[in-house]
Amino acid sequence: MTLLFLGEVPETRLDALHQAAAGVCVEPFLLLLDRAACWRHNRIAWVGPRRTPPALEDLVGQLRVRVAAAGFTFEGKPFAAHVTLVRNAICRALDDAIEPIEWAVRDFVLVRSVADAEGSNYAVIGRWGTGEST
Repeated sequence: MTLLFLGEVPETRLDALHQAAAGVCVEPFLLLLDRAACWRHNRIAWVGPRRTPPALEDLVGQLRVRVAAAGFTFEGKPFAAHVTLVRNAICRALDDAIEPIEWAVRDFVLVRSVADAEGSNYAVIGRWGTGEST
């Protein structure tokens, strides 16, 4: 689940990004993925919560504030909690109810993606636990 998309970040700015994320503090929480859907405009099939937990909204809000204060820019559109399942999906009408998936959120990560001929490769370059601030 992408909490905040920054695009290209120069290597020299990663320490500032790490420091911004390290100051975020939210309690661990449970995320209930209980809805499936497909966005026709970008052909993405996804699952997500019917109701975004306040702790997740708080996590995203803190990240936005701290990352902006560190001088980074990002899309300011509203956060839409979802997990992408398929890109370039053929979107059809469906019953959006699914068997709920409980996701215990105990940490969040900073991920770098690097595109190559085979697609994107993802690497975790930072991890912070919920319930702690450093």
